[in-house]
Amino acid sequence: MTDKERLVQILRSGIMSESENSFAYCEIQNTEFKNAKFKELIFSYGNFKECTFNNATFEDASFLGARIVEGEFIESQLSNVLFENAIMSKANFQSAKLSDVSFYKAKLDRAIFADANFENVNLQCVDLSEADLHNCSLEKADLRYANLAGANLHGANLREANLSFANLEGADLSSADLALAQCASTNFSGADFFRGSLERANLCQAILVGAFLIRTNLSEVFAKGANLTDADLTSSNCYLAHFIAANLTKANFNNASLLEADLRSANLDRTLFIGANVTEMNTQFSVGLAK
Repeated sequence: MTDKERLVQILRSGIMSESENSFAYCEIQNTEFKNAKFKELIFSYGNFKECTFNNATFEDASFLGARIVEGEFIESQLSNVLFENAIMSKANFQSAKLSDVSFYKAKLDRAIFADANFENVNLQCVDLSEADLHNCSLEKADLRYANLAGANLHGANLREANLSFANLEGADLSSADLALAQCASTNFSGADFFRGSLERANLCQAILVGAFLIRTNLSEVFAKGANLTDADLTSSNCYLAHFIAANLTKANFNNASLLEADLRSANLDRTLFIGANVTEMNTQFSVGLAK
């Protein structure tokens, strides 16, 4: 009996002995498992290229190191599932619900997670470059050291998420909510935050060179030592923002609100403040500000 036949038999009968729960290193490709229920099964290091698991339920399963290129998990429910070190380029998790799932060091470039819901999901060191995560719920998600370059995070909920040391160069974060997010030393170069929120986020030492922060809420943001060279903050809300020792060279704050903002020791060389509200803005020890 092939691995595929054995798995189909188990799924149909629902009967499985402890010795039959492992499909490690198996080869099952181009197969549809729609609406199937997977519980306590091991698929580690298997090859599931182009398999379809739409509307399936996974509980206590392991895909450690598996290859699931272009696999589909649309509207699936996954609880306590391990995808660590898995290769899942172009996988589709649209509208899926993921709880207690680990993608640590997985390759998910160009994957689709649109409208997916993440709860207690580990995305540390994951390659999500050019992935589609628009409207995702990633509240409190762990994305440290993740690669999200060019990713679509439009409208995503990233409140209290940990993005420290992650790469989001050129990412679309328009209308995304990053309030209270941890973004220490994160690379946001060229990222688009249009009408998004970074309220009370930690941007210490973050890189926002050429970032688009037009009409973005940066109230009470902590951006000590951040690099915002050439960043566009037109009409942004920077009330009580902390830009202490930040590099704001050629940054554009035109028509922005910098009420009580702290720019002490900042580099303000060719920084624009035309029409900005700079009431009680602190520029003590700053350099480059035209007198």
